[in-house]
Amino acid sequence: MPPAPSRRAPGAVSRRATNVTLPDTLLRQARALEINLSQACEAGLQDAVAERTRALWLAENRAAIDAWNETRSQEAALDAWVEAFGPEFVEEKVKVVFEDDPEDIWN
Repeated sequence: MPPAPSRRAPGAVSRRATNVTLPDTLLRQARALEINLSQACEAGLQDAVAERTRALWLAENRAAIDAWNETRSQEAALDAWVEAFGPEFVEEKVKVVFEDDPEDIWN
């Protein structure tokens, strides 16, 4: 026997009924204001999911972000030298540092 045809419009999101416990006063206010509870709950839940996803991503990528920021900080320091003293002066200093100790360019 073939499956029954879907009544949902193409591209529609499937939905599932669930129970939500809300404070009585808040529920009465929402109903009085004709707020669609499903839409309001969905919007709030989408915000909470997005906020939590962002926080988890930041926590998981903290080391890479810190490394990137440190690199940018070092590049900004070099840019400041170039701006203050001119590219020829900085180029000469970088050559000297590399000749002395190539690993010690930023110290």
